Amino acid sequence: MERHRLDLIEPPKKEGFKSRNQIKQIQKKVISNSQVMCTTLAMSASEIMSCIKTGDYEYLIVDEACQSVELTCLIPFMHEPKKIILVGDQ
Repeated sequence: MERHRLDLIEPPKKEGFKSRNQIKQIQKKVISNSQVMCTTLAMSASEIMSCIKTGDYEYLIVDEACQSVELTCLIPFMHEPKKIILVGDQ
């Protein structure tokens, strides 16, 4: 069975195909207009999340907080939420 991979560097030119730049713009628009955001701790610092304005979110809820490394829990603090809730078993 032959395996095929998606060529992410040079996508095929098809009618209606959006460029990587257009896709990123759409993603940022969706993220910036969202009221609820679910992400991993590390992903909260990714480039796609840069569209979030500091202080935009009222709550930061960290699930499984006892299972994560303390410094990793600090990553989403860069978005300066107003309230932080850490959830997890002891």
